[in-house]
Amino acid sequence: MQTVVKDGDADLRREAVRSLVTFQPPLEELVALLSPLTQDEHYMVKEEVLRTLKNVGYANNETIEMLVRFAKPQQKKGAENIHRFGDTYEENFQSFLAFMALEQYPTELLAYLETPTAKKLPEENLNEATKRLPKSARAQRIVTAIQNGSIALDVNTLISLAPSLNDHKIRQALQSELSTKKFVTTALEALPELSASSLHLALTPAIKTLLTSGDEADQQLAIQAIVSYQHRRLVPALVEHLREQAPEDLTSLELQALNLVADQDLIVKIIRDSEASITARTKAALRLTAIDKTRGYQELQLLLADANSKNSVLAVLKSNTYGMHYLLQAYTSKQLTSDQLTIHDKSKLLSTLSKYAQVFSKEVVRHNAEEKKVSSQKIHHIAASFDEKGGNANHGKLFSATCLACHQIGDQGVNLAPALGGYKDRDPEHLLTAIIQPNAAIEKGYELYRVIQKDGSITEGFLFNKSNYGTTIAMAGGGTVYLPKELIQREFFVSRQSNMPSFASLPEQQLRDLLAYLKTL
Repeated sequence: MQTVVKDGDADLRREAVRSLVTFQPPLEELVALLSPLTQDEHYMVKEEVLRTLKNVGYANNETIEMLVRFAKPQQKKGAENIHRFGDTYEENFQSFLAFMALEQYPTELLAYLETPTAKKLPEENLNEATKRLPKSARAQRIVTAIQNGSIALDVNTLISLAPSLNDHKIRQALQSELSTKKFVTTALEALPELSASSLHLALTPAIKTLLTSGDEADQQLAIQAIVSYQHRRLVPALVEHLREQAPEDLTSLELQALNLVADQDLIVKIIRDSEASITARTKAALRLTAIDKTRGYQELQLLLADANSKNSVLAVLKSNTYGMHYLLQAYTSKQLTSDQLTIHDKSKLLSTLSKYAQVFSKEVVRHNAEEKKVSSQKIHHIAASFDEKGGNANHGKLFSATCLACHQIGDQGVNLAPALGGYKDRDPEHLLTAIIQPNAAIEKGYELYRVIQKDGSITEGFLFNKSNYGTTIAMAGGGTVYLPKELIQREFFVSRQSNMPSFASLPEQQLRDLLAYLKTL
């Protein structure tokens, strides 16, 4: 076996390692065979070593140390390279295999972590290995490490410790760390990896302190935490804070926090304050609608009666499902005329409210068919014109900067939509269809993704990530918005609707120039 694991053929080395699970050699022999292979130049051999250490079913300090050396924090990827396969992926996967193996040997791992040898390894490896211990042992080791200053209560540590923070003794031991502004900031950063209800008890003291500090930045941070973690136990304190604010001074975050509040007198006060912005007053009316539909509709009708602010009120209503239902009711009861809703508005109402908005179905279908006919004619015309006259690729390249907000061209741009390239031999009509009729050329997984929150607000863009804890939406340019599961009412891909806007309105020459540039890629 010593000869086979040193063979020059990586596949043969890998299969030799795999066979050790069957042969079950003594631990000393297992260590001698596998230890050199943890440095193997071929990643698949190293991964097989990690699988074998898990599947062989027994361990000692030497095999545990091999695993701990591979236990490293998972490296994150941004929107610019989320789909890229390479070294980061391999390192993360090897760490994952090490984590799985360590979890098979809790007694051996705990014993190893107490040895002088273990203390010579990098802190990040020891921290990651500690996270693989059973809950009680893991929590106690992390608390001790935080108290003696060997690790910080950072995002990764908090994610590991979070399940234990409902334990009063653990919170008491970390009281000084949990009462700080830094802890609240760390908790917000960790939210995409946690359940929104997991830190309520731990966050309460720090949020209360910040909310009553008198410092505006600290108060806004506290409100952000209350909203993001849906911390309903702190709503009474939030209401007291909002009562002290003049309605015209409410921030967008405070208006968002209003969706946790059921105090109708406070909400009506904001709606009727003429000094407050029309956006704030309309959002407050939508919150009232969620609590008392009849009363909310009455307030919305009064807001819409002011001709000077009517368009601003309509804009807010169109971005919220409670507002959409009101618009639909106002339309069917003739309080709202058809020309006050664009075809885009009607299409969005139809795709969001579905069966409730079927009154717009025929008009939307007819419009889409007419638009497709016109744009198809334009595509055919410009393709023929391009074959005859061509275009200026240099001019087209200047316009293509717009594309980089979602696409990559070479190593530039954002990797949200498919990369642009390989178009030299593509038919001009196919390329023009993607530019002018993007809804007709959507690749699966790139459709518009819409998230409707329980407060009726709508967030849409590219589906960047979805976990047990929430959904992350990516916007053009690469920015992301994370929405905890507790805030979400429903979410879905909008059928046959692309994130990409149509560029049908561009002049013919500009389209030919863009086409000329794309065909150089």
